[in-house]
Amino acid sequence: MSNSEKSNEAVDGAKKALSGGLASIMALKSSNPKVFMGGAAALLLLFILMLTMGGDDKPAVIAAGGAPAKNLTVGQKYVLHSPNSYDDKAVVQLVPVPGTIAAFDEAEDEVKNSCRKILQGTHVSVMGFQDAYGKKDAFAQVKVEEGACKDKDGWVLAVDLQ
Repeated sequence: MSNSEKSNEAVDGAKKALSGGLASIMALKSSNPKVFMGGAAALLLLFILMLTMGGDDKPAVIAAGGAPAKNLTVGQKYVLHSPNSYDDKAVVQLVPVPGTIAAFDEAEDEVKNSCRKILQGTHVSVMGFQDAYGKKDAFAQVKVEEGACKDKDGWVLAVDLQ
């Protein structure tokens, strides 16, 4: 038996299997249309599910503001800038411990801790980092390099450094 005869035999077998399967599906369509339509809907749902679940395992990391996250380094100088504010007179709050939640409307802040609120655009040096919430280097310990609060240190969100 030659190769062409073997391939013809395989093709004929596949045609018989396909026509037999197609005939049974068409018989199901005419004998029980609810089951046929349910099967068709299930196949369609499975196909849509497969389309929507694909994609990259690791999406690109985008920092606030749409720019790719940059590598911050200890000892480098940066400028404070909150990605959530467009006001030049806005402030970035220095906190004593990374992750501290502090309200901006505390009246006693002006008297007790005048160097907690630093204007955007102030130059700072990074002294260290702290991981938080599964994110590496989420907080940065900074030292103020200019202004009335020069040499004061505290913690800010790393996204506040530009």
